[in-house]
Amino acid sequence: MISLHTRLSRAPNALAERVRGATVVLDPDTGRYVRLNATGGVLWEALETPTTIEELAGRLSGDYGIDAVRATADASAFVSALAERELVALGDS
Repeated sequence: MISLHTRLSRAPNALAERVRGATVVLDPDTGRYVRLNATGGVLWEALETPTTIEELAGRLSGDYGIDAVRATADASAFVSALAERELVALGDS
């Protein structure tokens, strides 16, 4: 289970590249990829160093001016989608 305080980062095997304004993340072990929009790209960049959903939400709120509740829900959904694809590494909560 991923909490708001779980430390997480990019999976070490994930490869990412900017393509036509989007970020494409590839899992070379499975050959599966995901295309991230601009906002997802910002969050992906933030995952370069260990961070939490709470910190990602703060970035969304600050960068895009959305309220904290929506930012937290959006960051949680983003992380959950990446976790399902094994594109994030989870640390200690």
